[in-house]
Amino acid sequence: MRRLAWLMIGTTLGVGLAVWGYRKLNAAKQAASPEGLARGIVQLKDKAVDLAAEIKQAAAEREQQLRQALLQDE
Repeated sequence: MRRLAWLMIGTTLGVGLAVWGYRKLNAAKQAASPEGLARGIVQLKDKAVDLAAEIKQAAAEREQQLRQALLQDE
């Protein structure tokens, strides 16, 4: 009975690992397709645009802080 339990545990883990590997391979294959590459480029562009907007906003806030500090010194 004990051997059967270990056999079932091993089989379950083996099948689970095989399914996980298959899904990872399938995801990599889809990412390497022309559509996947295009989707990745669009996502990268969107992230770059968001980052640029955040940098501009932070720079404007810092500029406002510096202006206020200069006006208080006078």
